[in-house]
Amino acid sequence: MRLKYTNSLENFNRDIKKFAFLISIVIGLNFTQFAFDKIVYFAIIALAALYNIFKGNRLGPILAFLFLLECLVSILINTVDMAFQPYSRLALLALTFVAVGPMMIGKNATNFKYFLLKFLFNWLIIIIVLSVICYFFRIPLAFGRAGFKGVASHAMDLAPIASIVLLYTVDKILRIEDKKEKCLFVMLLLLSVFILFVSASRGALVGFVVASLAYIFFRERNVGRCIKYILMLSVLGGGLVALNPGGMMLNFEAKMERVENDGDISGGRMNSLMPRFLEFEESPVFGIGFSTMKYTRISSDGYFEPGSGWVFILSSTGLLGFLFAFFLNITAIFNVWRNPNLVLYSSIAIFFMVHSCIEGYILTVGNPLCVLLWLNIGFLADKKNLYLYG
Repeated sequence: MRLKYTNSLENFNRDIKKFAFLISIVIGLNFTQFAFDKIVYFAIIALAALYNIFKGNRLGPILAFLFLLECLVSILINTVDMAFQPYSRLALLALTFVAVGPMMIGKNATNFKYFLLKFLFNWLIIIIVLSVICYFFRIPLAFGRAGFKGVASHAMDLAPIASIVLLYTVDKILRIEDKKEKCLFVMLLLLSVFILFVSASRGALVGFVVASLAYIFFRERNVGRCIKYILMLSVLGGGLVALNPGGMMLNFEAKMERVENDGDISGGRMNSLMPRFLEFEESPVFGIGFSTMKYTRISSDGYFEPGSGWVFILSSTGLLGFLFAFFLNITAIFNVWRNPNLVLYSSIAIFFMVHSCIEGYILTVGNPLCVLLWLNIGFLADKKNLYLYG
């Protein structure tokens, strides 16, 4: 009887794994220049949402519901510019919360998110390896007006991808025992460091440093060992910067020189941020309306640059929305901070929290980084079942 139950459980997990792999193909390719059409991308998210609804899962943390509710209230109580399509954007965010985020939890949902994260990590690794090849062979598609982007859809997406792969490889190196496998991940770590510097994103670099420090602290909980690992990482990073293999520092140095010549250390971001603070002053509690702006124009194709994800949440949904979103992230992180086997996921969440202070994708479901961010939070949100992965 027990054997029959075990076999049925394995078959069930195999079905979840297959479904997660299917979803990962669409999301993974949307990190690249070979992305599916947006209709396919949103349809696959809707399919994942239906899966979670009908697989016996339950509602997640109340903070997830309260955040989405506040987003809706912020639209209803304001006169918003419909050019920003706030209702459509909110519907997509709610769909993402149900599909992969913290809105639905339970063994089936958490299993699905776990496998989906694993598959997406592999997609990100492929992007890093292919981007390195593109760089050294000077393949034209890897170079755009915004700089080197490898096979990623945009130059600014490549750096956070490299940071996440770096955290993943550090976690693997510290866990695995097989020497050949460990050497393979050390090579991948070096490639990821190379791409991180070549993509010349200060925000991703700062996010990685903060997240890696958090990873070391959560994992070791010993001051002496924490200092040892920090010194090792500092020596490794400093050595690579000094050696400058493949000219990896050239783009970074050129960017810093431009910043110095312009006299603007924010790289022009303050021009985007100041209007957000003005909007927050106008409606500090409920915001001016989810995913909308008053003092920044939207382009004809629906694109706009908020300057900072967290500041945008503050201006568009007010202090209420900001606090709901902030504590939704914080509680998810601290669900596992005592479990050394799951600190990778909490450190990735910390990376996204830091990086979203500088980049504005946190509410933009069309950007797969947004989906990955909420997928990671969705996995961490199920405190009851996380012990299965520890």
